[in-house]
Amino acid sequence: MRHAGGGDDAGHSAWTAGLFAVGYGLSIDINTISRCAVPFALFGPVDYGARLRRIAAPSFVAEVAAPIVYAAAAGFARAGALALSMLYRHESTR
Repeated sequence: MRHAGGGDDAGHSAWTAGLFAVGYGLSIDINTISRCAVPFALFGPVDYGARLRRIAAPSFVAEVAAPIVYAAAAGFARAGALALSMLYRHESTR
C-alpha cells in the first residue's frame, strides 16, 4: 500500500474527495431548502417573513459575534486563539 504522492491510492483519494465535495454540497442545499420549507409547512404563509426572521436571528447574531469573540481570545491568550482556530467550523448557509 502506498501513501500520498501517487500509486494506487491516489485515484482512490481523488474519488473520495470528489464524493465528499458532492455530499457536502448536497447537504448544504438540503439545509437551505429546509430552512425555508419547514417553517412554511409548519406555520403556513401568514407572517412567513417575520417567522423566518425570528428563526434566523440567532445564527446572524452568532456570525456577527464570532470575529469579536475571536479577537478577544487573540488579545487575551494566543493559545486560546489557536484553539478557537482549530475548533472553528464555518458552515455556509447562503
